[in-house]
Parts: sequence; C-alpha cells; structure tokens
Amino acid sequence: MLAKGAAVKYSEEMRYDLNCEEYKFRQPLVQDKRQISETELMEFHEPRVKELLESSVDLLTFESILNWKEVQVILNLLKKYPQTRAMISLLCSLDKKLKQDGYKFVHVAERCYNTLPNQIIAIGAECIASEIISPLMRFIKLSRNPQIPFMLYADKSHLFNEGNTVEF
Repeated sequence: MLAKGAAVKYSEEMRYDLNCEEYKFRQPLVQDKRQISETELMEFHEPRVKELLESSVDLLTFESILNWKEVQVILNLLKKYPQTRAMISLLCSLDKKLKQDGYKFVHVAERCYNTLPNQIIAIGAECIASEIISPLMRFIKLSRNPQIPFMLYADKSHLFNEGNTVEF
C-alpha cells in the first residue's frame, strides 16, 4: 500500500485528474503483495500496444519486465500481431535471474526467441553489472544457431565506467 499511496501522492502533486479516462489509461501500475493476474497484465499491455500500432510505430519495446508471467502475456499479445517486431528487456538480479520470480535469464531469453523468432529482434538485460551478464550472453549467443540478438543497458540506478564497451 505504501507504493500505491506514493503513486497517488505523486499524481496529485503533478495535478493529474485522477478521475479522467486518460489518467486511468496511463496511470502507473504498482505491484502490491497480491499477485497481478494474467488478465490484469493483458488489460494493461493490450490497449497500449494497440494505440502504438495504430500510430504506425516500427518497433515495440517492453522494458523492465520482472517476471515470467508478464513475459508470457507479452508473447501471447505479440502473437495477435504477427507483423509486429519487438524487443523485450528483462530486469535481472546479480544472480542472472528475473528480479521478481527467479526464472533464469538464459531460459527466458531462449523461450522468447524460440517462441517468436520472426518478431523478437532482441532480448535485453537491464540494471545489472555488465561483467556478470555479458559472459552469459556471449555463451548463449555462441552455443545457439540461430543466435539470439541481445542488448545490454543500465537504468539510472546503475553506472558503467565511461569509455568501457561490452562485446558479445
């Protein structure tokens, strides 16, 4: 409830109209102790995907995905739009697992790419140390044919040394 209260307080401070349809459509989702259902996740993602596709975007990006359930919802949603290309970045912990449910990054990356190889243009890892995840990505890439395209980036809570690059 603390996180939900903070989201409402922020919205009020920004003078958003909490009762308008636009706010309800774009409001932040806050994970509470109960589990969000697949239906709720689909209800969150599907209208946004439809709006973006109706605007003729070339690529969808799903970022900071915390758990396998949400990945499955995204894959099922993308199946409805077979011409759509997408990137998915997974929020991983230092043990190379999804932050919320502990699924291994390698298994989720392979499952995403194997499920929709013509739609998923890259799988990403976000917010972890490059020296931990880049060898794993390199291993996955070299051990598969076809290779999975990867992206690695940090959010504002993680800093990379200036000038360093990561090669796969």
